Amino acid sequence: MLLCISIEEIPRHLLFLSYFSFIAGVALFSIGLYNETSLELNEKGYYIAVMILVAVGAVLTQKVTRDNAEDNEILAEQQNKSTAAVRVPPIELVTACGSMNLSWI
Repeated sequence: MLLCISIEEIPRHLLFLSYFSFIAGVALFSIGLYNETSLELNEKGYYIAVMILVAVGAVLTQKVTRDNAEDNEILAEQQNKSTAAVRVPPIELVTACGSMNLSWI
């Protein structure tokens, strides 16, 4: 089961550490590309595009995972309600038919 917590529940030092590591990684990657002299400009552009796509992919994966966990909780609640809505009417019908006076038939 996935652990789904909001950003307010994350300790501040872990939040800072995650942002710092992301910014440091992007900065070091950019510095490495800038100092690389054997790559052509178009190759550097490809590396930057890949870095951006990986960063966006990581953020989107985290968001989809969190949304799916929230959806599973909502779906389980709705399924419980719909199960009760399907089970209760036949019970009421049997109870009502059992208490009816059917002598006129």
